[in-house]
Amino acid sequence: MNNSIASEIRRVISLQQTAIQNEDITSAKIREDRIKRAINLIASNKEEILEALQDDFGFRNSGEILLAEIFGTINTLKYSKKHTKSWMRNCQRQSLQPFKFLGARTYIKYQPLGSVGVIVPWNFPINLCFGPLGSIFAAGNRAIIKPSEIAPNSADLIQKLIKRYYDEEEVTVFTGDSSVAEILSLQPFNHLLFTGSSKNAVNVMKSASENLVPVTLELGGKSPAIISESANLQKAAKRILAGKIFNGGQVCLAPDYILIKKNVEQEFICELTKAASALLLGNKNLLNITSVINNEHFERIKLIIDDAKQKGGRIIELLEANQFKKLEAKQMIPSVITNTSQDMIALNEEIFGPILPFVYYDDLDGAINFLNNKPSPLGLYWFGSNKKEAAKIINYTSSGGITMNDVIAHVAQDDAPFGGTGPSGMGAYHGREGFENFSHAKTIYEQISFDLPFRFMQPPYAKSFLSLLNFLTKPRK
Repeated sequence: MNNSIASEIRRVISLQQTAIQNEDITSAKIREDRIKRAINLIASNKEEILEALQDDFGFRNSGEILLAEIFGTINTLKYSKKHTKSWMRNCQRQSLQPFKFLGARTYIKYQPLGSVGVIVPWNFPINLCFGPLGSIFAAGNRAIIKPSEIAPNSADLIQKLIKRYYDEEEVTVFTGDSSVAEILSLQPFNHLLFTGSSKNAVNVMKSASENLVPVTLELGGKSPAIISESANLQKAAKRILAGKIFNGGQVCLAPDYILIKKNVEQEFICELTKAASALLLGNKNLLNITSVINNEHFERIKLIIDDAKQKGGRIIELLEANQFKKLEAKQMIPSVITNTSQDMIALNEEIFGPILPFVYYDDLDGAINFLNNKPSPLGLYWFGSNKKEAAKIINYTSSGGITMNDVIAHVAQDDAPFGGTGPSGMGAYHGREGFENFSHAKTIYEQISFDLPFRFMQPPYAKSFLSLLNFLTKPRK
């Protein structure tokens, strides 16, 4: 079975690579058409997408689906389509003197890589499947997609819709369990994009190295939210909680813990409870939070809470049970953990759920030292109005990106790259940088036609030329 899947994936890769060779790769219209079809695919099938996601999660906030999976994805695709033609233009570079002065020309031509493998996670199966296709198609590539088996209804829908809107030489979907993803990562793609956990990324990168396939890894980590003494606590609490409960906390960029001074902890918790009532209590007092994806992840989050309790942590639920009618299957009441210690699971593993532990700091330098002794996260969030503190956070911490006075929002900036650094990922998509990430930047140099300069630069070297080189390379004060 595995051999037949591997053989079929290789057949499609070869088909896609041949199709690129036979295509007018200088045509922006072909690339724009593929992006346009992705936009139409999503816009014309909203109801099916909503239903599939609800079936996968049990309960998923429909507003979040429309915002993140549909509107956000379409917006990203539209941006790529709008800029494809300008991104494709040759990029002029400086030629070496004196050849530049004599008419030589240097430029970069961006060419497609070929067939790109895309391994999609379960938490945003539509956005993280079709969003990157904006960059991949703009660069002139084809794609083979493996959706997550943890969201099977979404995976089957993606496969059905891709078949309806694309030929297999453009895009093909392979579904199945995690073994299919393992097989996919072993194939001779021209590039491989993986979105998921750092643990799985290690295996993907090892597999890709078998064929020297370059990879883009979009991972996660423990993204901190830092509360400055200059912060508006009411505004910070509501914005942080809104980001933490989005998709039930199952977001790679969700704020994973709070860095806060002990003297403002109680006031901040009070503001979080007010925010929870405002954000979470929907019509008829139903709890308006997306369910945890499955029982395995539900039990994993409960283990994080139990571990914190056993190690002296205090668990504070942000809503009282009498504020809502009931919990739907696998829904969790958002909670904070105080009195934390560094040996807790909550402070060592990415939570990926609606739990928010507190970590305490005395001064900004201490907070920065704490952050810099941890793996670089995908996102970092700072709340405050002190510009010197903000500059210090930006300049002296490491993360994939930063959002100031909010959380997660930097990922929505389509004109800027999105990606991690170190353990939180490598490579980027979105914006021009996404186009370049999935392109080969080929240097072209057009030499001058007459031979006079070469008399000096080819052997036998004249003494005057060697003297000039010695003069130009003399130590300078």
